Amino acid sequence: MNIFAKQLQHTVSRFTRSFTLSNAGNTDAKVKRTFKASNIPSLDEFIFQKKVRKLYRRIVRTALKSPDRTTGRELIHFARDEFRHTKHVTDMDQRKYMLSMGMNQFRDVAKIMGLAVNDFTEFNVDMVDK
Repeated sequence: MNIFAKQLQHTVSRFTRSFTLSNAGNTDAKVKRTFKASNIPSLDEFIFQKKVRKLYRRIVRTALKSPDRTTGRELIHFARDEFRHTKHVTDMDQRKYMLSMGMNQFRDVAKIMGLAVNDFTEFNVDMVDK
C-alpha cells in the first residue's frame, strides 16, 4: 500500500464523519447520518469492487444487445444469481480467482451467442502492490 493510501486510511480511521442531509421536498426536517471508519473499504477492496461492478455492467449491456430477448434475460438472471451466490466470500485470492473465471465465462458465453465483446485488457485482476 502506498504512503498516500496509508495516510488516508489512518485519517479516516481516526474520525467519524457526520453530516446533515435535508429530506427531499422538506427543508425543515433534517436527517443526521453517521459514517464510521469501519464502513469504508480499504483501497484494494475499493478497486476490486469497482472491477466487479464493471464486469457486471458489461454483462448486462451485452445481454441487452442480444438479438434474442429470452437469451439476454437468461444471461442477466444467471449473472445475478452468480454474483449473489458469491457475495459473501471474504478471501481476496479466491475473489480474484472468481473474477477472472467470471470474465472467461462471460467471454465464452458472448462468443457462443455471437456477440462482439471487447478484450478485457483493462481488467487487471492483480491488485495494487502492497
